[in-house]
Amino acid sequence: MAELKTGFKTIEMRLDGMHERLDDHSTRISATEQQIPDMEDGSAALTKHVERAECLLKTVVAKNKDLEAQACRSNIRVVGVTESTNTRPISKYVEQLLIKILGRDSFGPTFIVERAQRSIAPPPSNLHPKA
Repeated sequence: MAELKTGFKTIEMRLDGMHERLDDHSTRISATEQQIPDMEDGSAALTKHVERAECLLKTVVAKNKDLEAQACRSNIRVVGVTESTNTRPISKYVEQLLIKILGRDSFGPTFIVERAQRSIAPPPSNLHPKA
């Protein structure tokens, strides 16, 4: 009988240990179950922010493309301008030449020639330029 009581005590101690571990696991599972909806809500909020950022990015890219296209359209080519007599930077020379020919009223108050380039090739002898 004593052996039986000792055996039951051992089994009872093991069951108590298992019960404690089961309680610990239950607590962890409950905590995890509570955290999952919070994380899902946070994920949904982040998804909305990402969607807004993607929409804003598309808008900015479209505006950038439009501005690039406008910049290309604002370029002009001036052909037949003699440069041999000028000593100023070519951009200032072209700016003053356009104002002299077309008049100050033809341009806005912020008219400026940002860049001007000379032809790379030497001037043709008796031929018209190819532009």
